[in-house]
Amino acid sequence: MAFDKLVDTLNGFRKAYTNALGKSIKDNNLVATGRLNTSVSLPKQPKVKVFGGIYKMAITMEDYGLDLDEGTRPQGKRPNNFTFADNYKDIYDWLSIPTIRDKIGGFKGNADTEKWSESKHRGLAFVISRNLANYGMRPRNWIDPYTEPINRAVPSEIEEAIADDVALTMEQLKEFIESQG
Repeated sequence: MAFDKLVDTLNGFRKAYTNALGKSIKDNNLVATGRLNTSVSLPKQPKVKVFGGIYKMAITMEDYGLDLDEGTRPQGKRPNNFTFADNYKDIYDWLSIPTIRDKIGGFKGNADTEKWSESKHRGLAFVISRNLANYGMRPRNWIDPYTEPINRAVPSEIEEAIADDVALTMEQLKEFIESQG
């Protein structure tokens, strides 16, 4: 039998974490394409699962969310004429998104119709990918400040939920025994 109060409490934390992460993304101006924000939204999160006596709650997000939070290490200096870095194609595609072109290219909302020349697009992707390889990316620390207050509440609320579920189970067991007697 699953502990219903515990599952409800975990689902409450699931909602609190996704709300906090969504707020952090907005507050830290991390919205570009909206993919990261969508990935941390409640409907995209796995449900609380029960495996025997083990309860599992997970919060998932786009892989690059952790890179934004923790930063990335430099891969080592590369000369200006190096062959394209591993992330070049991803950055090239990312630069094709209208909201990104608005943000970087100064199109002032006209990125749906205005475009860079192909050489400027390739060159910008090259420079960004080279700089990420040479210097890494600074950490944005967008997760912990928003989730730490929730983390502090977890132990006491879980303990309370388990106590309530145990008390309910004992009450049900007592009623069952009395009905048999």
